[in-house]
Amino acid sequence: MFVAFIASNAFSQDKPSKEVYYEDRNIMFWNQCANNGDCEWVSCIIPVRFIIHLDRNGFVKNDNACPQGGNAIGEITGDVYHTTGNGGASFDSNPEASVSCSRNLLHFVGPVTQVKIIANGHFTINATGETTSVIDIVFEECK
Repeated sequence: MFVAFIASNAFSQDKPSKEVYYEDRNIMFWNQCANNGDCEWVSCIIPVRFIIHLDRNGFVKNDNACPQGGNAIGEITGDVYHTTGNGGASFDSNPEASVSCSRNLLHFVGPVTQVKIIANGHFTINATGETTSVIDIVFEECK
């Protein structure tokens, strides 16, 4: 019976796995529609749940990030914005480079305005350890 447990445990090490953790993120953005068109900074600390998928070798293949509620506050008006959204990233590693692509969407719903923020990123670490990053699109829309 002990041998069967060891074999079973060793076999499970070779399978892809998943990790879940929570982390608070500080976010601040310029809301162009707030304060009757005079704009204002909106800030918050959002608890985010991350689900990370690992391959058979223990390397991260992709992740998913999902805000778990939280409210943002307008610094001038005190308006409260409820926060929702999602995001994720994929990773590809080989001897020549490590590449990550990400997409994040945050949606802030306030009493007068709604704001969507979308950011796409591409990050590469080459064989010499040099890092390049490009934020492809940062898009903010308010209604």
